[in-house]
Amino acid sequence: GKEGIAAISSADEILFVTQPFTSAVVDIFRAKKVVEKLDKKILGVVVNARKNQKHELSDYEIEQFTELPVIESIPYDIEIEKAQIMKLPLPIHNSKAKANKSFYSLASKLTGIELEKENFLSKLLNLFRK
Repeated sequence: GKEGIAAISSADEILFVTQPFTSAVVDIFRAKKVVEKLDKKILGVVVNARKNQKHELSDYEIEQFTELPVIESIPYDIEIEKAQIMKLPLPIHNSKAKANKSFYSLASKLTGIELEKENFLSKLLNLFRK
């Protein structure tokens, strides 16, 4: 639609976000054609709300169908919904939520800034800070 084309036209780079289902991935395939016609750089695909169910497409299948790399897979996490209800960012609502690691990994990949790895001593110190 017009809104989608306007959004794509105004962007410098495109990052597709999808769910691991055929119908959602088909939408990427169609949108990719528009993005290519507008000569925009495509960064890749982020798979959101992955539950690792048998009926979901794998990252490999998504890459084969879209001919784009899957940059990150974000697991489904009920803590995201709870954070939204509380109107808090996920890391503040629950820093140990399983989706946090994937979000940080995605941010690292997009920015090129490496995440600091927590060593044993810093983990131990963090226990005493709480």
